[in-house]
Order: sequence, then structure tokens, then C-alpha cells
Amino acid sequence: PRPTQLDRRRQRQMCIRDSITTWAIGAVAEHGFKEFGLQRIHADPYTNNPASARALEKAGFVLEGVMKASVVKNGEVLDQFLYARTRA
Repeated sequence: PRPTQLDRRRQRQMCIRDSITTWAIGAVAEHGFKEFGLQRIHADPYTNNPASARALEKAGFVLEGVMKASVVKNGEVLDQFLYARTRA
């Protein structure tokens, strides 16, 4: 079946949201480096959240590893990615 106009609109909205998220992550990181003199910024999204991992990668963060069984959320033990970005 062909995608409907509503499907295409939803895809555009998701693309715009993803772009804004990536831009915001990058802007906050740059602010931390410039205004606070930070040398390294890290993020640790859950491994079951690939959208967050993708946004971090697009914003220049590098995957450093996976932290196994590192957090308990709602009674479930979860793994986390470890991403970092260093001052250029």
C-alpha cells in the first residue's frame, strides 16, 4: 500500500524532531566546552533506546562501550551505552 499524506506528514515531523534533538545536544556540548572549560562530556543512554544513541552520534559523541547491568529502572536491570565527546 502507498503511504498516505498523514504518514508522510508524520515522517516529516519525526525528521524535524530528530534534527532539533541532535542540534540541541551539540549546542549544549559546545556551550559546556566554551563557557565552562569542560574537557569531556559523557552520556549514558539505555541500550534499548537506539534513537538517543543515534542523536548522540550525529552530535559528535563517540561510543566508548556498554555498561552491563548498570541501572535498575522500574524493577528491570538494564544495560547502558557510554558515549563521550571531548574538546576539539
